[in-house]
Amino acid sequence: MRILYIEDDQALRELMQEVLEGEGFEVIIAGTGNEGIERFGEVHPDVVITDLIMPDGDGEEVIEAIKRTPEPHPGIIVFSGMWADDGMTIEEHAKRLGADAGLAKPVEFSALLEAIRSIRP
Repeated sequence: MRILYIEDDQALRELMQEVLEGEGFEVIIAGTGNEGIERFGEVHPDVVITDLIMPDGDGEEVIEAIKRTPEPHPGIIVFSGMWADDGMTIEEHAKRLGADAGLAKPVEFSALLEAIRSIRP
């Protein structure tokens, strides 16, 4: 399974890439939302994992760009340490944005694997 992981925190990006590759996934990384949108068009991933708040294109822009592409769309998982302050959980906020799952940072790796496998068994 090919995963596009979009995260502006370089240390977290590298750690998650290493861990996901250790689980047998092919992982393509991007450091900004705009870079992620560009990479998405190049690699056609099965799953996109994106941070929500990033400079140079945020996670909402990434989701919107993906949803504008022809079907089939990849599964989308949103990570965030911060999200809307309207009383929603990250899961509710992610689904409102059009993602399949939302996980709060710091992310439990087992929860991430469960989310990946639930949207792309």
